[in-house]
Amino acid sequence: MRYCQNRRDTDNNMSKVIYMFDEKIANHAIRCTVRDCRHHKGDQNYCSLDSIEVASNVKEPTDESCVDCRSFSCKNKGVNC
Repeated sequence: MRYCQNRRDTDNNMSKVIYMFDEKIANHAIRCTVRDCRHHKGDQNYCSLDSIEVASNVKEPTDESCVDCRSFSCKNKGVNC
């Protein structure tokens, strides 16, 4: 989704058009299937962040259930999270 904003530069009395993008771009280096995360790319199984933080949730991890994506942010706070 693209939208623009007109802004007036008060120093030069000129008008600027700033284009902003609200669409997430899939980072093909980070696969993700957590659709409840706000960073999930929606129609693809990728994250939209440039990087993520993964950390252990126990002192000595022994398998994949012992680690979490610390970059997770619930898409709909209070619903399914």
